[in-house]
Amino acid sequence: MSAGSSDGHADIDPRYDDYNPSTDFVSGSGATITGPGADSVNADPLFVGAAVGDYRIPFNSPALNTGNPAALGLLDSTTDLAGQPRVVGGRRDIGAFEYQHQPPTASIAQDLTSAITGQPVHFNGTGSADPDPGDTLSYSWSFDDGAKASTPTVQHAFTTAGAHVVQLTVTDPTGLSASASASVHVAALTLSSLTQSHVTWALGKGLATITRKSKPRRSRPARRSRSS
Repeated sequence: MSAGSSDGHADIDPRYDDYNPSTDFVSGSGATITGPGADSVNADPLFVGAAVGDYRIPFNSPALNTGNPAALGLLDSTTDLAGQPRVVGGRRDIGAFEYQHQPPTASIAQDLTSAITGQPVHFNGTGSADPDPGDTLSYSWSFDDGAKASTPTVQHAFTTAGAHVVQLTVTDPTGLSASASASVHVAALTLSSLTQSHVTWALGKGLATITRKSKPRRSRPARRSRSS
């Protein structure tokens, strides 16, 4: 920006995002905006939360990697307003905050670590997180019996006894991913120890009914009537 010392005239060359000379006006007189200048982008920067003062940018912001392409000068800060590296991806972003392009972390919570065959186990991946603002995660579950799922939470019943493993992979919108795994020990359901009669067990959605057979009663011989 250059300014005259006597007539109060200022020439402004804007280098910020979303300047539109056809709709943005100058208040007062004696000022001229000769923009948009180099490296300016006429588009919504998609701030994460401008209404609440959060001016960080997400992965799909047009301000990403569109700032000054020159290397940082001696007077340029090497960090952004949050104290993070100022240049990520080879070119600085437009704005006070640099998108850091960090990988997510994956986490699994489960309600059971041991179960019997056919018993559902609930797995929860919502503890997974991404440090970059505005990044939503996709979920991919893989069970060692071949089952798959793509929701943040899932339940699964193993049909065979033994040690089973489930793996969760979370992926952010830029393709960065992370994985976590959990294990469940599954015991076979045995009926040999059941001695009660007419016993019904509920296992998930299935029912197992065990009925003990009773021995047939012996018929008693008919009594002979005595004659008088």
